[in-house]
Amino acid sequence: MLWNIAYIGVIIWESLSAIVLIIAVVFFVRGFLGQGFHAARVWSSIGLVMIILLSPRWDDTAPRRAQ
Repeated sequence: MLWNIAYIGVIIWESLSAIVLIIAVVFFVRGFLGQGFHAARVWSSIGLVMIILLSPRWDDTAPRRAQ
């Protein structure tokens, strides 16, 4: 049961990340049309941080590959 809730949470987080990055693309297009890139940088940075936080590489309990 708890795994199902966690899985749904991951799906929601990934969906929100995608929405944030789509918003960033819209602001980048607007930036190319002459309105500046500040908003695009902010939204893309937020989206990147959301993806990085979801990445298992940042989890110390994740299994490591043998080297």
